Parts: sequence; C-alpha cells; structure tokens
Amino acid sequence: MKDSYERLFEHLEYREPPAELLDRVLLSISKKATGRALWIGALIYGFLSLVAIVAIVPSWLITQSEMHQSGFSQFLSLLLSDTNTVMVFWKEFSLSLVESFPVLGTIAILGSALLFLISMRFFVRDIIKIIHQPKFSRA
Repeated sequence: MKDSYERLFEHLEYREPPAELLDRVLLSISKKATGRALWIGALIYGFLSLVAIVAIVPSWLITQSEMHQSGFSQFLSLLLSDTNTVMVFWKEFSLSLVESFPVLGTIAILGSALLFLISMRFFVRDIIKIIHQPKFSRA
C-alpha cells in the first residue's frame, strides 16, 4: 500500500504559486477588515446622531422651564418693551439678566447639538468611505 502512494506522487509536477498571490490575499483580508470596521463605525456614529437629535427636545423643554421659573423671559420682554427704563437702570438690569439666565438648559442644548454635529461628521465620513471603497478585483 505504501508503494502505491509513493508512485502516485512521483508523477506530479510541482508548480510555484504566482509571486503576487500573497500580496493579493493580504490585500483582500485587509479590505474586508477595513470594510467591517467602517460599517461598525458608521452604525455607532449613526446611533449617536439619533440619540443627540432626540436629546435636543428634552433639553429645549428644560431650558424653557428654567426661563419661566427664573423670570428670564420677563426680563427679555422688559428689554424689548421699555428700553428707556432699561437704559436708566442698565447695571441692575444686566445683573438680573445674567443671574436669571438658564445655564443648565443652555449647556444641555449646546452639548446635544455639539454631539450631533460631531457624530454626524464621522458618520458621513464613514459612509463616504464605504461608498467609494474600491471593489475586489480578480486579477
């Protein structure tokens, strides 16, 4: 039985694989790994964009609530309706306006908007890379 196996392999010709085969295989693996990483990044940044855009609504409601509770909207109304009185007492008025400014709500709105803009930037970058990613060639 051993002799028949030895005779079987005596007549086979040994051929060298193409020189660029290893490079093509490694490039193909690299493209697949990069493609997966881009898709995962796009999904994460897309989800963050949705969360940020949804978070703007409660932030706005919190800001409106703070404006009404602190009287900021009344001070702004006074600024627009009676400018002569505001000009006379401008120091006191400006201090009252600064004290009643809704800081936490404004921070929440600006933070949500900033998170939305940053995550959308990276989401669009990844989607563009996915769209323009070179296809596999069978050379």
